[in-house]
Amino acid sequence: MRTLRRILAAVILIPWALSAQDDLTQLPWDQGLPLMVRTGVRFISVTDVNEVENTFSAVVDFRLKWTDLRQRYAPEEAPAGFKEFRTDAAVERIKTMYVPQVAISNFAGEPSSGIVGLRMYPNGNIEYIQRVTADFKLALDVQKFPFDKQQLAVELISRRAPLEKLFLTYDQDDINFSDVVDSDLDNWDAGLVSLRRDPLPGWYGQQQARVWVSLEVIRHSMATLPTIFIPLAATMLIP
Repeated sequence: MRTLRRILAAVILIPWALSAQDDLTQLPWDQGLPLMVRTGVRFISVTDVNEVENTFSAVVDFRLKWTDLRQRYAPEEAPAGFKEFRTDAAVERIKTMYVPQVAISNFAGEPSSGIVGLRMYPNGNIEYIQRVTADFKLALDVQKFPFDKQQLAVELISRRAPLEKLFLTYDQDDINFSDVVDSDLDNWDAGLVSLRRDPLPGWYGQQQARVWVSLEVIRHSMATLPTIFIPLAATMLIP
């Protein structure tokens, strides 16, 4: 009897599931769940670390890569190996397809979004990239000041789909992509960029996927020391 009920449930649900997959804006599950979404952030320019406001200013390229077999097409349709859409064309194309609801969550104020790009490959692989100019929240660790290192982190989270439906990950290509192009910081040297997975507690005991992409910066301690000891010495000389 239990087996019969399972068969009847499958017969009822399969047509519904197939019709749901006809909606190209919905989460694809033809490869199983969770959908694996690769992430990366490239620091195009880092211009300021504000230790009073606990923020840093940067221009970053935010990239997502995933596979949606519903978007496959014949290779001869793209002599370059992929179809590419930019700016307005990318925005319009995105309206007709599924794009993971993954966002940067540690903005400090309103970001300024720039160029949006989309590449679609014949096998269903998709690459989305967006350039963002913004101030980001910063968690300063001052225990070793002025010989400290800080992590300028960009926090990526899955906004809607829980961890069992969407998983944020990265591979060597994403690590290579996540680099720093230019750093115009006074009194800081840019170091390496690292990636770290760290699930975020969500509603009803569920977890949301999260990835931290962090640029390490090292303080110029010799440039900082005079600003500390010269005023201190001056106060000691006052009778």
